[in-house]
Amino acid sequence: MRFAKIINGIIVDVAVGAKCPIGDGWTEMPEHFNGNSGDKWPEMFDSKTGRLLSEQELIKKGLKENETAIYFNIDDPNEKKRRYELGNLDNYTLEKPIEGEDAPHQKFDRAKKKWVIDTAKKERAGKERRLGELKGKVNELEQKQYRPQRDIALGIKPDKAIERLQEIENEIDSMRPEMEKLDKELKSA
Repeated sequence: MRFAKIINGIIVDVAVGAKCPIGDGWTEMPEHFNGNSGDKWPEMFDSKTGRLLSEQELIKKGLKENETAIYFNIDDPNEKKRRYELGNLDNYTLEKPIEGEDAPHQKFDRAKKKWVIDTAKKERAGKERRLGELKGKVNELEQKQYRPQRDIALGIKPDKAIERLQEIENEIDSMRPEMEKLDKELKSA
């Protein structure tokens, strides 16, 4: 027979024998009881068999910390640490960030206890990326203007050079409204 001395829901001592040990607070335990001092009774045990729950079940119930689990920083989803590397868990969660989504567009909602997409940040990043692409194309086209300008100045096929220069300017002019719109939206946001 197995016996345990339980004080305030915590097993203080365990004994095995034919008779209950002498003293107050000793309780006969189920046949397959395998607890140790420091364990919480009955939360940490299977109610039918009296066996200690598996480590994963104890972690799920929040009765034990998972020392090897990977915790994610709430402020920076790219930062990962193991439990033993951390002291305070206030800024860390076991919840994995959303896969396939860039880290800057995610934030941790403490109320829901899960990662959510920051749509405002994501839209802004998309607009900034598009504006950067357009500015890059304009710079590239402005570089291409030098050759036709040089050809016009030197008199080398001036008709073709003027035509090419006009094409480049039209292409640049077609991008300006979108650039101005994006620039205005980014400044107002």
